[in-house]
Amino acid sequence: MITIRFRDETMVLEQSHSLAEILVMKNYHGQHFAVALNRQFIPRSNHVTTFIQDGDVVDVISPMQGG
Repeated sequence: MITIRFRDETMVLEQSHSLAEILVMKNYHGQHFAVALNRQFIPRSNHVTTFIQDGDVVDVISPMQGG
């Protein structure tokens, strides 16, 4: 079992998944957002090849408008 933090939610997974798979599970596909894994930005081109490990923290940052 793998336990991660996705935003402010604890997720328990049966096996490791790619960051792209986790984002699809949480309905983050085709949207504009940035992803940090353990406080490190992960480019969209690396989402498929970046695999989640036990204890990882995933943050999703959405753009904001304003001034």
